[in-house]
Amino acid sequence: MASGASHALNLHLPGRCNQSNAVMALAAVVGLGGDVEVALHAMTEVREVAGRYATIDVGRVHARFLLAKNPAGWAEVFDMLAPAPAPVVIAINARTADGHDPSWLWDVPFELLRGRAVTATGERGLDLAVRLHYGEVDHTVEPSVSEALRKLGAREHAAGAQTVGAQTVGAQTADVVANYTAFHQALAVLRKGGPDATGGPDASNAPHASGGPDASNAPHASGGPDASDAPDASGPGGSPNGVSTP
Repeated sequence: MASGASHALNLHLPGRCNQSNAVMALAAVVGLGGDVEVALHAMTEVREVAGRYATIDVGRVHARFLLAKNPAGWAEVFDMLAPAPAPVVIAINARTADGHDPSWLWDVPFELLRGRAVTATGERGLDLAVRLHYGEVDHTVEPSVSEALRKLGAREHAAGAQTVGAQTVGAQTADVVANYTAFHQALAVLRKGGPDATGGPDASNAPHASGGPDASNAPHASGGPDASDAPDASGPGGSPNGVSTP
């Protein structure tokens, strides 16, 4: 503080970006003559923000949801991940709120995920798989977030996790990182306990690279109009091009 006073900042939200946001919010409180202690206490009560950092138990997997909307945000999110070799599920769409061109994937340092079990999914899951391939990141591809988590849970069950009452002892912990529409799509469906909207038996919902069958040989597949380009309700903060934190 300008007065020389110092205050402990105890947040439940992870990451440097949230610490920076809290400091700026506290500066605004001081500037407006507010009560610093009240503000600090209120900050400690925040555990998720519009679904960001929310946790959901999906079968035998305890999944934490992280949102990233641009390369800078992805780099910050990677610092929040559970320590390796904890698995990561990454979901990518390319709708209006996400930006139709997924070539930004090449600006994200996915090489930081080497040594983890990574699953690529979402409507542009194959574009992501190409990026992971060239980043030498071992990965699998699944048609949906829920299917990816289900398979993680099945592997954990085979490894000996047990259900005791409502709790899974030895359950797998996984981080789910997604861009805007993929994040809200998966979170909304999984909170209702239903199948992921991007998955299911309909093959048209599976991950695709719009560049055609040779897309895996190209740096990225941008392609033409398809179902992923349909308008959607983006809501506040939907722009992928603005400066934002995860």
